[in-house]
Amino acid sequence: MTIADVAALTKVSSRYLTAIERDEFDLMPSRVHTLGFTRAFAKAVHLDEGEIVAALQAKFRESASVEPSPFSQKAKSRSKRDRLFAAVRGASSFLPRPFNASAKRGRH
Repeated sequence: MTIADVAALTKVSSRYLTAIERDEFDLMPSRVHTLGFTRAFAKAVHLDEGEIVAALQAKFRESASVEPSPFSQKAKSRSKRDRLFAAVRGASSFLPRPFNASAKRGRH
């Protein structure tokens, strides 16, 4: 089976299936997605899903004790995004009332 065949069968993007094959988990949306997509991948190619997922979870535990999480880049991106949103919310408090999203309705 090709990656395209498995993608069509599982409805999982070939980009994610390729990342799973290459152990490039930092390209995945989340750990939950990685486990679910891996389970679907294993089932599609007639491997023992439970065994594959258990091995992947063990790999995650092992890597967490030795090196930063394979998802640490995603976490960094989220924290940058959160800081940006906080800055925008803070800046909006300086806008005149009609533009301030946090202003209570009905006040003049």
